[in-house]
Amino acid sequence: MPYFSGVRYKIEESTDCWIAVSHKPNKGGYIFINRLFVKGYLHRMIFNERIKSLIPGERIRHACKNKICINPAHLYTSMQKEHQ
Repeated sequence: MPYFSGVRYKIEESTDCWIAVSHKPNKGGYIFINRLFVKGYLHRMIFNERIKSLIPGERIRHACKNKICINPAHLYTSMQKEHQ
């Protein structure tokens, strides 16, 4: 089971997307982690750890259009103005 900053998660690997099946999506469709000392969206945590730290105004987008995908290869940034 992969491990990230104190959070263990299980992914479905049958597709190119990494679907976190160990956690349920929130009402917005994203995986939100709420543990002692660790709170945030899993895809943002993965991006920050594996690709780069976000700067103010940057948003994470999913190239695959799948909100629960946490595959770093599918994540990219855009500025908030572009996101709207």
